[in-house]
Amino acid sequence: MVDYMIVSTAGEDSMVKLLLSLVKGDDSWKAASNIYAYDKEQDKFSPTAVVADPTSHVLVDWSKFAHMFPPAAWYPVQVGQGCPFRCKFCDFVGISPKVIRTDINQVFDCIASIPLYNGVRRVAFTNDNLLINRSSAKEFLTALIEKDLKVKFRAFIRADSVQDEEIADLLAKAGCVRAAIGMESGDLTILQNMDKHCTPEMLERCHNLLVSRGIIVFNTVIVGFPGETEESVQHTADVLNKIPPTVATSVGVFRFIVMPLSPIAHPQERAKYNLKGMGGVWSHNTMDSDTAVKLVESMHARLKPHISIHYAGEEYIDDVLALPLEHKRELNHIRNTLVLRKKGLPDNDPRSDAELWKALEHEISFYHNEPEVTFA
Repeated sequence: MVDYMIVSTAGEDSMVKLLLSLVKGDDSWKAASNIYAYDKEQDKFSPTAVVADPTSHVLVDWSKFAHMFPPAAWYPVQVGQGCPFRCKFCDFVGISPKVIRTDINQVFDCIASIPLYNGVRRVAFTNDNLLINRSSAKEFLTALIEKDLKVKFRAFIRADSVQDEEIADLLAKAGCVRAAIGMESGDLTILQNMDKHCTPEMLERCHNLLVSRGIIVFNTVIVGFPGETEESVQHTADVLNKIPPTVATSVGVFRFIVMPLSPIAHPQERAKYNLKGMGGVWSHNTMDSDTAVKLVESMHARLKPHISIHYAGEEYIDDVLALPLEHKRELNHIRNTLVLRKKGLPDNDPRSDAELWKALEHEISFYHNEPEVTFA
């Protein structure tokens, strides 16, 4: 049985007040907003004052908590909430239907409170999309540059927001070192089905603009959206394989999930594609979830070795950022070649397994200029 609910897209402050009140055993939570409490006598939930929460309370004075983090931590900073786009696979529109932007000066105060690490402040922007449109992107990035807060940052960025040299230059100058791009597909029909407002050509342009400025790109791909076929999956691999081997990039490949609050889960969309099921078990006119899983697993064989598959449970961003470019590329190549062999798939590397493991030890030794390591 649920006793309390926080009903807000920005309810962190209410949650803290509720928890503190429950710990103390008092009823001070009643003065907080947007808390629904279960009334046993009336058998219903009754709310405290319902108000539109500001986003400023999600900004933190990190200097008070720096002792709780390792020196090289990436500190989360939220510039706002919500996404104006309506991609059909995404439930953000159901969770945060309105776009709320936080006061930029409060954001900069939050960033300024982050301790320096090797002369920079490491920021992980947590927005659904950091750059909403070109004008707001230019305004935000220019202000960040002018503030000179010694920032290096990573962020979620839509490919259609980086289509020209000026925005790409501003991103690099502002301190962007890693961009997570929701590529989702390299097939035009699937992108249109998703309502991505993007084309394969735009994806390629975004990649080229970012990697040419030394920004690491992490792509996300969804396999199995209605309309998906093996041919469309290959189109996605083809777009990724156009990324030049002179850079280092990675991709996370995920099976399509039917989320209840996403537009694709609405009855009219289900009927359009004959979509049945929920979550990770589904079927539609062109595919079922079991087939999608097999196609996800096939990506190792479809991608060139310099495109690093992001393996479940791993997090090696900091180390990759510290490596010289040629070592990033070689690390990607070795890891993916070893996985191909484990799966019994062909590869073009003439080295033996033992030679590849030895080469991997050598590449890892370049992390932060540490002595060479060996595997047990």
